[in-house]
Amino acid sequence: MKKLTILVIGMGLVLLNQKTGFSYFGEGVGARALGMGGTFVAVAEGIDSCFWNPAGLGNIKESELTIMRTMNNREITTYHEWLAAGTKLGDYGGIGVNYVQFKAGFKWYEKETDDLTHYAIDDEWVGLAFGGYGTGQFQNVAMGVNIRKRTSSLLVGTSADDFKWSDCPPTGHTTDVIEYDVGILYHVNKEFSLGLIVQNLDEPVIHYGEDSPIYDFSWKKIIKPGLAYRPDDKTIFAIDIYDWTLDNVYDTKIDMGQSGVRVGFEKWYEDKLAIRAGLLNKYYHTIGFGVRGELKRFFPELKYDIDYALLQGGGAGTHFLSCTVKF
Repeated sequence: MKKLTILVIGMGLVLLNQKTGFSYFGEGVGARALGMGGTFVAVAEGIDSCFWNPAGLGNIKESELTIMRTMNNREITTYHEWLAAGTKLGDYGGIGVNYVQFKAGFKWYEKETDDLTHYAIDDEWVGLAFGGYGTGQFQNVAMGVNIRKRTSSLLVGTSADDFKWSDCPPTGHTTDVIEYDVGILYHVNKEFSLGLIVQNLDEPVIHYGEDSPIYDFSWKKIIKPGLAYRPDDKTIFAIDIYDWTLDNVYDTKIDMGQSGVRVGFEKWYEDKLAIRAGLLNKYYHTIGFGVRGELKRFFPELKYDIDYALLQGGGAGTHFLSCTVKF
């Protein structure tokens, strides 16, 4: 146990020494995780692990298929759709594939004029994720990797107060890039688990072309540690730090990006109904619920989860809905 604890702490200290820079992943995907304030790095179970922590695919117990849709505010939200499928792989692991539609706006200093301008990206990701547990002394430790192909399209951004994606015309510059995420999940005991994911491990450079207004757009590493506490098998309290590489978790400087401390809660009743709540950051809070059921009459081996989340803040409420089938 002591060796494993040292391993986790040591890995975190090494990663914290890495170079920082511009990074962004937004609120996240999956109505269950979003209902918990986006605190899923140390919870990491089921198909949602494809995005939050691929090491959690070691916890997948059957085949799963999930889809999430953003129900409103699609002109201003970051994530629109998410689709993932996965299954158990051997006795200790799992495999998953996932698709994400992602948009983000940002500010950029032009190289030639040093003027501050606005841009946006309209991206699609396709990822392949693996995760699994070790044996012997490492039977409580899972490792995972997500290999992601990003197709990125550059848009002209806007600083308007009533920002909409439809007001951001394409520049005509598109490129593909391969990205890597790695994750670790350590079950200290039945109550506590520690998680860590490093997104954009290779710090990929997105090159839109020599005639593009942005020549080399680089995504920096994003390091997300998390802690989950399960006082019983129906309750979870969790806390994540969005990106520990930033000096100040609430820094809003353009050259530093912004992070946040996330906290979340989930409680199941009779294994049929769950209530959830969380703080995504100091500006946004979330609530949600989930229901589980079976279709014994028509499909005896098919089970389903329907999850809903409300992200509230900034004068707007955004609704997310996920449906997951297990078989």
